[in-house]
Amino acid sequence: MTDIIIDQINHSSDNKSQIYKTAFKWAIIGSLIQYILTLASYYLNGQTMNPDNKVLTIIASLIGVVVIIMVIVLAIKEYRNQFSGGYVTFKRAFWVSFLCSLFLAILSALFMYLFYQFIIDFDVMMSEQLDQTILQLKKRKLSEEQINQSVTISKKFMTMPIMISFAFIGSWVLNTLISLIASAILKKQPAYE
Repeated sequence: MTDIIIDQINHSSDNKSQIYKTAFKWAIIGSLIQYILTLASYYLNGQTMNPDNKVLTIIASLIGVVVIIMVIVLAIKEYRNQFSGGYVTFKRAFWVSFLCSLFLAILSALFMYLFYQFIIDFDVMMSEQLDQTILQLKKRKLSEEQINQSVTISKKFMTMPIMISFAFIGSWVLNTLISLIASAILKKQPAYE
């Protein structure tokens, strides 16, 4: 009975458009925050994407995840409280957060492309990462043949389209998992006496 009432509230065409608007609004806000954090991290790290600065990398990653959680939660809460009469089923909450996750992943991939194209020299960054990989393999006392095989395989995956594709898929999967958890926690059914 509860689901029927909530679905009646949720099935109006205005409400469906609000799902997309809310999801997109929060995805843009989250993306802007992530862009600012990425640029700040890049410039604070001496304009390099140096993986050796593990503390800064870990802090930036954790802040990024917190931003994603916050954006998804706020998208669900806004939809529930402003456009769904204070109630939302798991299905609707997940749909809002899923779309927000998708938009976040798309915007992140777009930013990654722009970042690699205009802010950082992608080829130089990949070359530096390959050099770091070679040093790590040499520390592990691998033979030259093993190192060459590893470098050959690594080079195949170190292209901008592949890196952006993997980042998009990874971001979307992580965001979707967060969406499932947030939807389960934030669903709200009306109480009947």
